[in-house]
Amino acid sequence: MISTTTLDPAPHSLRWVASISLFTVTILALANLPSEVLPIPWLLAFTVPGAIIGSWSRIERPHWQRTLLAVILQTSACYGALEWIGQMTRPAALACTILPPLAFTTTRNHDSDPSLALFLSLCVLIVGVILDGLNIGILLAYVVFANLSLHTTTLIESHRACNISRTKVEVRTLMSNVMATTLLLLACTAVSFAIERTLKLLPSPTQKQLSINKQNADANHSVGLDSSFILDGYGANLLNTDRTKLLRATHPDGQLVAGDMYLRSAFFTKASMHHWVVGPLNRKKSTDSGHKVLRLQTPNIPVEQLKLERFDEANDHVFLPPYTTRVMGLKNLQIDIQREWIKTDSPNATNYQVTYQSLPAIGPTERVSSAQWKDSLTQLPRKIKRDRFNQLLDEWGVTTEPTQAMNAIANGLARHCQYSLREPTGPFRHKIDNFLFASGDRHGCCMHFAAAAALMLRLKNIPCRIGVGLYGGTAEKGIAGARIFGAQHAHAWVEVPFGKRGFAVFDPTPPTQRNRSPSDNEQATEAAKQDDLNVLSLATQLSELMATPKAWALLVGVAFLIWAIPRRRVTHQQQQFSNSPPARRALKKILQALAKAGHPRAPSQTLEMYTAELAKQNRLPDDVRVALAAYQETRFGGHAFDNLRAKQLKLGHIAAKAMQTEIEVTDYTDK
Repeated sequence: MISTTTLDPAPHSLRWVASISLFTVTILALANLPSEVLPIPWLLAFTVPGAIIGSWSRIERPHWQRTLLAVILQTSACYGALEWIGQMTRPAALACTILPPLAFTTTRNHDSDPSLALFLSLCVLIVGVILDGLNIGILLAYVVFANLSLHTTTLIESHRACNISRTKVEVRTLMSNVMATTLLLLACTAVSFAIERTLKLLPSPTQKQLSINKQNADANHSVGLDSSFILDGYGANLLNTDRTKLLRATHPDGQLVAGDMYLRSAFFTKASMHHWVVGPLNRKKSTDSGHKVLRLQTPNIPVEQLKLERFDEANDHVFLPPYTTRVMGLKNLQIDIQREWIKTDSPNATNYQVTYQSLPAIGPTERVSSAQWKDSLTQLPRKIKRDRFNQLLDEWGVTTEPTQAMNAIANGLARHCQYSLREPTGPFRHKIDNFLFASGDRHGCCMHFAAAAALMLRLKNIPCRIGVGLYGGTAEKGIAGARIFGAQHAHAWVEVPFGKRGFAVFDPTPPTQRNRSPSDNEQATEAAKQDDLNVLSLATQLSELMATPKAWALLVGVAFLIWAIPRRRVTHQQQQFSNSPPARRALKKILQALAKAGHPRAPSQTLEMYTAELAKQNRLPDDVRVALAAYQETRFGGHAFDNLRAKQLKLGHIAAKAMQTEIEVTDYTDK
């Protein structure tokens, strides 16, 4: 049964407003998290268990039961989300560390002490700003309801401290509190805006795709081969490794391996403006012992064999050339034949063989599998600006015919954008928008070419996905026909499903820029150019911002609020809030006497909760109740610790000691 108190003098309606405002603040903070980075199932998995435990903590149950329930609920929720939607990205994990305590504190302290919940909600709000930029509407609503939560809680504490049912608050004092909390939240807003601008415009270790480290010459290829394809700069480099030697490819007969070979290790189907994820899979465990057929051979086309040798951290990935028919030498496989997806349950043999066919170029009569992949491979991001993309498609003459659209998009990107080792920069929130629509220098690497081409094909209702892996390689000396692939050969491209041949490679990156491995001097030059552009972009945006009437109106409004805050002299009574050691010593004596009488105060228990518990047990003498109320008036009500209140606390101490004597007499009688 939920413990309640009838002695709380705060109006019931005021407590309802405090609860609703705090819940609203938490919901707004959660709404600011991008659903593309943190999907709804994972959001629920990390908030619902905490909310349940927070509600149950207000019920009288042993601590071990609540702990056991928390472990069971959280584990079950995470397992369900993992099975439902799959793994989440690292940025999502950052937000999830804050969500359980936020849900717990919101439901537990929604009508008493919102300070911790407000702090955690502000942290979640800032995480959302970092991940998806600034949402002015959510931020303004957060400021309003956080202000309301703080103010109503202050009024509730005033009622409880003064032990009165209703208090007429002076308008001047009310305005002072509102303005003070508003300024505090405006400062938080300014911090959020500053963080968002700084992360967007300035280089950082997680954003920079360039590295002058000689051991990692491919930091520009931030394509991510595991669970997500990051476009906005907070992803990891290929395989998260500094090693340049990942894979060796050879033909068994010593024939030369083609220099334009694609070796796919992953693909991404579910699109957003800042990252793509794998999407739904129909996983099945392979029952074959080291031998798996992926597709039937196309008649009258030679079948070639390729031996692949993986090194070090590349053991977790299975690299396959286009139109692979068989895989041999690998066990414990998870396979989706329809989507040509294959992964190992655990790293096993480093060497394996594949058979594949080199099919001829796509002809104009071939048609894509639109009906089969209509839902999964034509989905567009929720925040895409269709008008801008359609304008480019019209300028480039792109039609709905697949081969014509692929060629027109590749030619248009080659004219419109420049391959560069620098991240796209510009006035837009997302990198892909800056890559296509920023004025002046529009630049990006293979991942931006691939993402732009995939979005344009989908706008023409042509199904496609992004493929990532290795491309080209370098001829290896000493082994006939062999090619070595390293981190510098990481690449991204587009794949379009055709009815008879399966997924065909469409590479929109200009041919001369594929498999480009920059020298250290080039990397240093590009990095310096990136820093200069970032500084120039920041200065330009600041000057444009200060030139708008809204910016000056905001500055004038803040200055007026600061000027309008009432300035009151601190009276002797107000100083008692922080300077009443005699009252604290008297309270300590009362609490010690009550503890000896069998009523110790819990460490996390407020004085109001402790008083309500004693009253519920019918163990609160009038002198003790008056003494505790006198201390609250001194501590929080702004009253002086005069002779009257000193006498009241002394009488409370005597009454508490009398309770101890009563306990001793009862024990003696029982014996």
